[in-house]
Amino acid sequence: MRAAELWSGCVAGALEKAEYENRGICVGEYEDYFGMGQSRISYHMRKLKDAGLVREERRGKWSFYSLDEEAVRRLLDIARVQLSA
Repeated sequence: MRAAELWSGCVAGALEKAEYENRGICVGEYEDYFGMGQSRISYHMRKLKDAGLVREERRGKWSFYSLDEEAVRRLLDIARVQLSA
């Protein structure tokens, strides 16, 4: 499994949990989990946000991210069609 696939899988799982809890996840919560610094995690979360896969909610100085489930469903539908062709 490629590192990008592993990263996206871990992020998606964590975001799903946060979405279930209806609170979002702060970048700081990922630091220990992934053993990465805040700036690197923020970079990747920004890419996921720019791709439309996560939403960002600002709370004071913190950003909380949650999964955009509809966007992920659309992406999976496209992938399913492409893989079955």
